[in-house]
Amino acid sequence: MEINLTLFVQMGNFLIAYLLLRYLFFKPALQLLQQIDQQKNDAMLALREHEQKVIEQRNQLQLGWQQYKAYGQRNIPTIMQQEELGNFFVPRCVINDMDQEQVKQIQADLERVIMAKVTDVCS
Repeated sequence: MEINLTLFVQMGNFLIAYLLLRYLFFKPALQLLQQIDQQKNDAMLALREHEQKVIEQRNQLQLGWQQYKAYGQRNIPTIMQQEELGNFFVPRCVINDMDQEQVKQIQADLERVIMAKVTDVCS
């Protein structure tokens, strides 16, 4: 086997071609792939944060719903005996945790609102 000058020239050409390809094509392609990976990681992190916020909001809504249900169960209006007046029945509602003063205040407010509506309609 003979080694001559053309073999070294070909090795040099191959080395130059490899270095040119590496710096001109491989390096930008690797940088692009790293940018894509970084964007993917950032998007996954943002997605995880968003999922965590959604889970927290869902838990808050669930807690609010449970509090609402508990309040509704504590404050169910009860219908007492119905008084019969001729052919009509008049139910009485009692709200469990209101004292008489609050009931009178609410009744006065309702009367004022109803009178204002009636006055508006009549005029």
